[in-house]
Amino acid sequence: MKCNYVKDHLVLTKTINAETKEQFIEQFKELLIESKPYTGLVYVWNTQRPIPRAKGMSTVVYIGKAEGSMFIRYSNTDIRHEAIEFWDRYSYFIREFGKLQIDIHLTTNPSQTENNFLYHYHSEHMELPPLNLRSFRRYMLECNLIAAEED
Repeated sequence: MKCNYVKDHLVLTKTINAETKEQFIEQFKELLIESKPYTGLVYVWNTQRPIPRAKGMSTVVYIGKAEGSMFIRYSNTDIRHEAIEFWDRYSYFIREFGKLQIDIHLTTNPSQTENNFLYHYHSEHMELPPLNLRSFRRYMLECNLIAAEED
C-alpha cells in the first residue's frame, strides 16, 4: 500500500503467536513498548500466511491509525478489553494463518493515510480487512484516486 503522506515504513520485531488470552495480553504489551517511539502513523496487522478474501488473498487483518503512538492509542483503552472482545478472532488468525506482525507507516497525515490504505485494500479485495469494522470514507479520497476509479 502506498500513500504520498508516508515518509517511512518499518516492521516491528515483536510478533504475537499467543495460544491463550494471557499470552496475548503479554505479547501485545511487548509489541506496544517496541512501538512507543513512533508517532503519527498507520499500522497494519498482518498474518504470516495469506487469507482468502472475496477477491484474491491478503495477509492484512487490520488497518488502523494513531495520531500519537500505538502505545498511547492502546493505553487509552484497556488491553484486556481488546483481548476479551477480539481474542476469538485473533486466536483464529494466529492458529490458521500464523503469527501476527505489525507494519508501521510513519505519515504526515494519519487519517488520510488510513483512509487511502482502506480504499486500496477494498478496491483490490472487494471487502475490508477482517478486523476492520469501519470502511474508508469516500469524502476523504483525494481527487487522483477518484479519477483513477472512473477511468
